[in-house]
Amino acid sequence: MNHEALAKARQWGQQQYPRSPIQHHAAFANSVAYMVTGASGGYGGASVREHAVSHAVGLHGGGERTTVQGLNAFIPGSGHIPAGQWGFEEACQFARSICYGELTDLHFFCYRSENCFDDAAEDIEALKKYSAIDRQ
Repeated sequence: MNHEALAKARQWGQQQYPRSPIQHHAAFANSVAYMVTGASGGYGGASVREHAVSHAVGLHGGGERTTVQGLNAFIPGSGHIPAGQWGFEEACQFARSICYGELTDLHFFCYRSENCFDDAAEDIEALKKYSAIDRQ
């Protein structure tokens, strides 16, 4: 079931954002498949955009960020929808701006706190600039 969700999400993303880097398509497909099936993995490695979707899911519905033994974790809010319980269209709409839009504070938080290794070159450059701005 996960491979079907991955393929469907990748096709959706490529139709909507044909000029986006392959890393954005992989992050989108992986994120949507995770939200719909609850299984992680798929195309490429983890990227800042993929991690940002996971964080946004954890914070959605009033969730709070915490750490457990130094790892990012979330306390679900009353409106939390767990991974594996999202509808396909709902997941696509939720993940689209995170995977294809401008980088935000959430992306930068993930860049600093998660192991991200499959990012588009332009994202890495933007995150480095964001880092420099953040320190001023």
